[in-house]
Amino acid sequence: MYVGYLDSIQDYVDQLSRLDAVLVYKSVAPGPYTKVLESMSCSLPVFTVPKAVVGFEHVEHGIDILILEDDSELIDSINELIFDEKVMREIGRNARIRVKKYYSKKVNEKKLVDIIENLDRQRTLQMNGMKTNENE
Repeated sequence: MYVGYLDSIQDYVDQLSRLDAVLVYKSVAPGPYTKVLESMSCSLPVFTVPKAVVGFEHVEHGIDILILEDDSELIDSINELIFDEKVMREIGRNARIRVKKYYSKKVNEKKLVDIIENLDRQRTLQMNGMKTNENE
């Protein structure tokens, strides 16, 4: 998905919002993960391949994204669903909910803080263990 030079993030969101759906295919340049998340956060249904969603733990095919195994399945799915506005709206709505619940800045900030606090606890325990061993 190339939209050319844009002056702001809002311009990019506006461009995405004009789309009916997004196809993230295996030949896409680096960054399919970002393109999937950006599209989902704009309530857009995403047609994609398994390779583009590696690392996504909380997406579900047919509910908030369409993950298709091969070209034939991809073509059939697009032909079947692209004109079903009700299904496409539902997938887009579910996608937005999923992104807010699992991939938002707020959620990831908390995960990062938890990781840092856990590492700090482990480091403190290791340092205390080392001091105890030195005193023996």
